[in-house]
Amino acid sequence: MFCNNCGSPINEGEVFCRNCGNRVTGNSNLGSTNQDSNVVNTNNMNNMNNMNNMNNSNMNNNMNNAPVNPVQNSKAGKTNTMAILALVFSLVGLLVSGIIFGLFAICVGAAALSHLKSFPEEKGKGLAIAGIVVGAFDVIAVAIQLVLLYS
Repeated sequence: MFCNNCGSPINEGEVFCRNCGNRVTGNSNLGSTNQDSNVVNTNNMNNMNNMNNMNNSNMNNNMNNAPVNPVQNSKAGKTNTMAILALVFSLVGLLVSGIIFGLFAICVGAAALSHLKSFPEEKGKGLAIAGIVVGAFDVIAVAIQLVLLYS
């Protein structure tokens, strides 16, 4: 006797298949053995192949209907964190005259803009641009201060 689900051989009296755990019924449609040679009936093998082909086509159809990028859908309407950080770092750079914060704001703002091109449903493009502009102002202001200080 063979499992109706996976086709594995099942001993008489077993209630569940040892291979897949499927509950065994009294009659097995998918496989029988020839008492003389233990050869699986070819009609039953064709039935198993047809079932496998149906399962594979159903799996492919389910995969084709799945969303292309599920992460993209979950971020709809949220403000991009990198854009917020770009603006925060640029404002901190203004307060402490920090060239490091200005450079970091420019880099993070550029990364946020790049990310926002890939995920247009996220918000924060204006924050990223403001972070880049204020960060550039930080860098230029510190550069002017250094030139005036050492000239």
